[in-house]
Amino acid sequence: RALIDGRPLPAARPARIAVVLPLSGSPLLQEFAQEIRDGVDAAIAVSGFDETDLEVEFLDDQGDPERALAVVRDALEAGVDGVIGPLQDESVLRVVDAGLPEVTMISPTAFELPADGSSVYSLASVDPGAPLALATWASGVGIRQVVVLHSTEGPSTDEARLFGDAFQADGGSVLRVLTYDPGDTFFRDAMRAVQGLRPEALVLPIPRDDVQAIASQAAFYALDTLGVQLLGTAAWGDAAVRESVSNRYTEGVVMATPRVELDGDGYRAFVDAYEARFQRSLVDPSLPAAGYDAAAVLLRAVASGVRGAEQVAGAVREIRGFAGATGTLSVQDGRMLREHGIGCIQEGALVALEAGQRPVQAYRPYAPDPTTGRVPEGLGRADGFRCVPDAGNEPGIR
Repeated sequence: RALIDGRPLPAARPARIAVVLPLSGSPLLQEFAQEIRDGVDAAIAVSGFDETDLEVEFLDDQGDPERALAVVRDALEAGVDGVIGPLQDESVLRVVDAGLPEVTMISPTAFELPADGSSVYSLASVDPGAPLALATWASGVGIRQVVVLHSTEGPSTDEARLFGDAFQADGGSVLRVLTYDPGDTFFRDAMRAVQGLRPEALVLPIPRDDVQAIASQAAFYALDTLGVQLLGTAAWGDAAVRESVSNRYTEGVVMATPRVELDGDGYRAFVDAYEARFQRSLVDPSLPAAGYDAAAVLLRAVASGVRGAEQVAGAVREIRGFAGATGTLSVQDGRMLREHGIGCIQEGALVALEAGQRPVQAYRPYAPDPTTGRVPEGLGRADGFRCVPDAGNEPGIR
């Protein structure tokens, strides 16, 4: 009956989940914690569990790594099946370094994960799917020479390395790797270096907060008129980025992005669950979506009827193709990965590129000669790129 109704299978006892958040940390952390908690609550509300099947305890780590270790240790002693959180890198690392018994721990926001953290995952750590998909696409459409520009901190460095390794393994050449420090807003030297090297593409695995500055300066230094294609990772396809950055700076940019669009099944289910739970419109989905997916993955594992930290960890490792709010999720080789597709920005919209498709060079017609009135022959002056025309009506990555 439970299988037919789509409800969790009956088990010998309720599932027990601990959610570790900085509920009384700094004001900023408290704000983050509340948004994550909202996503967790939305996932619980549509999970099919009732209060007799599921016990969820929200624990306060106060934004302190030692406190995070203490509350996770207490939760394990109480017999939890899995943990959502902590949010901060330092707290996750502290818990793992303590050598506690194995338990599934899913952080919605941590960037850095320990190399030896068994059953420890994050929805915000480096996802190799994006740079690898981008490298495969670039090689497949015949791009052979690129320059890479990335931040020196965060996932940007790892994404740049993964792209470069995969692209060169396919026979491509990385002419130069350029870096900048977080907070930099002036990229003249980098852009002039690109002008001098004249690569076929400039690869930009950068944080979304840097897209505005770098995209506008790439346009200012006329990289598009030199035929330099801009390639990026998921930040470029982010809906908030596309809304805030002028279309003339992002037109024709190609990026690897999770196979989820704003009207996709996983995302739509999340929005419906959130708005039904809180009776308000969802404004910024990023943090609630991360909390929702962390909870939904763990709830999917315990819905199979398994109990105990070891059995739940095994069930999580078997998850494949889960339609979440942030993408289609699978657990492979100790990481939580998303399926990625290749998208292109056209007039602010994200459109899909099929295998072998690439944007086409756009041209601005030559102006008539002011003396003779004659128009020079040829296509005109190079003026950026346009996504493949017959993909222009697609609403997003499919």
